Amino acid sequence: MITRLLMKKDVARLFGVTVKAVDKWVSERKIPFIRISRKCIRFDENVIEAFLAKRTVKDRVRPSLKTRPRKKHKAAEKSTSVEPGAAAQDGDKD
Repeated sequence: MITRLLMKKDVARLFGVTVKAVDKWVSERKIPFIRISRKCIRFDENVIEAFLAKRTVKDRVRPSLKTRPRKKHKAAEKSTSVEPGAAAQDGDKD
């Protein structure tokens, strides 16, 4: 099956990055490519679309902020807590 072959600038535009970023991905073998010659690289359009689809992050359901339990701040815990020594001193005065 013959598919459309994309150039680096096409892939860069598709991903919203620079051509330099695509070059880096190619050198790191992070993106599938076809080497036509020593200097000429192309990308199969269908393979790139599958590559994008595979890496698309799906939305996950997150609880709303109102239903999540609130975390206590350390500063608030220190100011409201009673020191154990202070309670014992009050009991000695009786």
